[in-house]
Amino acid sequence: MQSCTKSPTETAVQPVPVDDTTWATVDTIQKITDSLDKPVVVDSFNCATSDDNANTINIGDSVTVNFPVDGCMSINNDPSSIIKKSIKIKAEVRILASKGDLVRFHASTVSNNNIIAIGAFINIKLTYKGKEIFWNPAAPPIQVRIKAPNTSQALNYFSFQPSAPNGKDSTWSPNLSSINNGLVVPYKDNQKRSWYQITSNRTRLFGCAYFIDKNNQKPLTRLNVFLPLKYTNANTLVYAVLDNYKSVIRLKANAQGKSYGAVGIPVNEKVTIVSISKIKGVYNLGIKPVTAVDSKPIAVLPNETTKGEVNTFLKNL
Repeated sequence: MQSCTKSPTETAVQPVPVDDTTWATVDTIQKITDSLDKPVVVDSFNCATSDDNANTINIGDSVTVNFPVDGCMSINNDPSSIIKKSIKIKAEVRILASKGDLVRFHASTVSNNNIIAIGAFINIKLTYKGKEIFWNPAAPPIQVRIKAPNTSQALNYFSFQPSAPNGKDSTWSPNLSSINNGLVVPYKDNQKRSWYQITSNRTRLFGCAYFIDKNNQKPLTRLNVFLPLKYTNANTLVYAVLDNYKSVIRLKANAQGKSYGAVGIPVNEKVTIVSISKIKGVYNLGIKPVTAVDSKPIAVLPNETTKGEVNTFLKNL
């Protein structure tokens, strides 16, 4: 009877948490950096007035957007749907002016397998009562002025044409003639400040850029990047950030090879491999400077970090 009061010697063994190492079979852009996105500036303008001030949105002293009269259409490519009456159109505006901005926006600066370097881009989404409003290509174009540390005459107008499933990996369409779809004019104001003046007959993402190898084509190679197994395409995004250009290329996930890769990288180009992961609510950041020589595997070992530290890194990228 006394032995019945003794404590049992057996102890329950708690299971050790195991990281999920399952890869999605289809390459997709995960919403890992949504909480890191550059804030959207929300404003409004009067779509049918001759008063320029009523048609203009200012973002501090560095961005001005003017929307000419009769440009708003409720149905895309349907001039009969032009909004004539004086109503307020909601505008959501985001400026992409740095490599960190491009990463936050999940952008990949590749046009028909050719790398582009941006000057500045703007993303404009117009809505009225929750429905998207489009721009009339026959109307005077939207006029954008963006202040820049310096400008280049070599840049042309580019617009972004998304398609499913990876919309932000889609085609950047150049307008090299600069007469039909958009126009880029670099200039200095009377205070010697540098600006890009960009006109566009479309909303969404557009701006100015140039092909980095147009006049000096180099041999190209592929980047193959491997991370520890817990960094899968379900929780990680990987980018190749060119050190000498304002260019960011997303490395696409290979579920079978458990790796990330990108083609079309100029040989001997200095590149920083950046991985951003969010696993069980915790951010991880990988940084690996390399020189693109060949397709030999590149190992990146991320470290646990905070959202603030990731933001600081992207701001200084």
